Amino acid sequence: MRLIRALVYTVVAAGCGGGGSTPNQPVEHVQLNGAGNLTISVGDSRGLSVTLRDAQNSVLTGRQVTWTITPNPAGAASLAPTSGSQTTLSASAVGTSLVRATSEGKSAEVTFTIEEEAPAPSAVQVNLSGTSFVPSSVTLLQGGTVTWNNGSAEVHDVTFGTNAPAGGNIDPLGPGAEAFRTFNVVAEIDYVCTRHPGMSGSISVVAP
Repeated sequence: MRLIRALVYTVVAAGCGGGGSTPNQPVEHVQLNGAGNLTISVGDSRGLSVTLRDAQNSVLTGRQVTWTITPNPAGAASLAPTSGSQTTLSASAVGTSLVRATSEGKSAEVTFTIEEEAPAPSAVQVNLSGTSFVPSSVTLLQGGTVTWNNGSAEVHDVTFGTNAPAGGNIDPLGPGAEAFRTFNVVAEIDYVCTRHPGMSGSISVVAP
């Protein structure tokens, strides 16, 4: 009987121990996740979350988390929701915004700088590299120009889908050759190289 009791005790003790956190342990550390680059553009949003840990660095779940925001100026940014382990920061105007997550008296905070969205460029270069357009997707100001430069040893063409620009498709470009097109209409434009299946790109032409 002693052997049986000892065996049961060992199994129970092992099951109750280990790396899991004790449910009634208080929050000791609040880790704010998702901040990344602390600069955000007007009109953009950023998902944020928290990880809560006890004094033994074990993760705690099921705890109340409150989010607060101090925008400067008022209305520069907002948070939703304001409770729970996750929230979303939405930027509305140029300024700064301090975001704080609090749980059981412990908190973490971060300050974001909100800037105007960078204007779209009026000139873009796309490199033809191997069997890829680099970059494969670009944004261009209406009236702007895209230049395709063939830096590879392959021959490539540029064949547009809908909304082709004046001048139409670009004939095959040998190594070292380049060609350009000007885009005067706001549109989403897709194109491919017909010589290399799967080689595709896109242009988003936006208004000033």
